[in-house]
Amino acid sequence: MSYLREFPGANMQDFLYGTDVETPGLFVDVGRSILISQSQLTHKDREMMAAYCLSLNNALQPINVHSRNFSLLGGERWLIQDLVRDPGYQSIDERFRPLLCIIRKATEKADSVTRADVEAAYEAGWNGHTIHLVATLTGFFNQMARWVNILGMKYDEEEVQGSSEFLTTTGYQRDFDPESGEAPENPSLTDEEYKQKFPDYMSTTFSMGEQSLIQTS
Repeated sequence: MSYLREFPGANMQDFLYGTDVETPGLFVDVGRSILISQSQLTHKDREMMAAYCLSLNNALQPINVHSRNFSLLGGERWLIQDLVRDPGYQSIDERFRPLLCIIRKATEKADSVTRADVEAAYEAGWNGHTIHLVATLTGFFNQMARWVNILGMKYDEEEVQGSSEFLTTTGYQRDFDPESGEAPENPSLTDEEYKQKFPDYMSTTFSMGEQSLIQTS
């Protein structure tokens, strides 16, 4: 359902794939790029960060979808709630803490992230490509949270499960055709299958043209 009179029964999936509203289709392309593009983060890591960002926004329906994605990829859902509860992030490996700090600060106040926050992420072992991806992920899921909440979209449990199953099978693939609903190859998006399908999925380098900014160890 939504608040819009023209689409009273529409949920997020309807807007993304089934209505004549054009803009949401662009969201799909952006989200797919964020979830499969090259960086040091696995798909499970990205789903954790997506669910965390959405939780900070209290966007209940996408929280449930991406928390479920995280659990399907081997994560534990309680962790998302704990990250929100504890800004010190004691329940997670310390290398993730600077990235989560950036997500929280940018979500709470966009201009509150400082050079020191970014340097802390470098010191934890992340490269510029990964930090850039986290910034993009944060902006995207903050936007999605506001879109869902403003329009009053609601999911029931069956819709949450259906959306999650779709995203973790075909939804993020580069070769997925939303019109036909077909994906020529359909690997469930585990980290290992991501690495096989997209060889550049995880990398320790950040290149700009010919020049590598971070050397591979």
